[in-house]
Amino acid sequence: KEIQDVMVRSRMNKKGNIELSSPWVSRQGLKMGMRLSEVVALNGKTFTMTGIGWDLGGTVMSWEGGKLDKKNVSVRFNDYSDNQGGLTEKEYNSITGEREFDTAHSVIQKLNPSVDQLDVSEKLDSDQELGKKMTKEVEKRLIPR
Repeated sequence: KEIQDVMVRSRMNKKGNIELSSPWVSRQGLKMGMRLSEVVALNGKTFTMTGIGWDLGGTVMSWEGGKLDKKNVSVRFNDYSDNQGGLTEKEYNSITGEREFDTAHSVIQKLNPSVDQLDVSEKLDSDQELGKKMTKEVEKRLIPR
């Protein structure tokens, strides 16, 4: 009856090209294909993200108290250039893999990747009573051992 979570992701068209366009826009103005520099400006400050090029690559880990903090939005960035955005191998390797860094990092700013996944969720209003009720519902559905 109510939408609680929406995920918008990049998709591949029939020609095999990645499409980052979507009519969906968050209340805060986030949308697919936005460049990192645009999201930093929207947040009002730099934030922490993971290195690109792995399962959870390019994911915002913390909005660092910016305007997007506590807004129930999650963003993921990726690079779809043919030449690693013109970065040298050494530069590219400095922003890839399982690590976290601030978006003030000069190399990620130079790459300026695009939003390729956007998650927006409704804040769950909960209290102790609701938690107990949910636990009972889950327990009723558990398969006995």
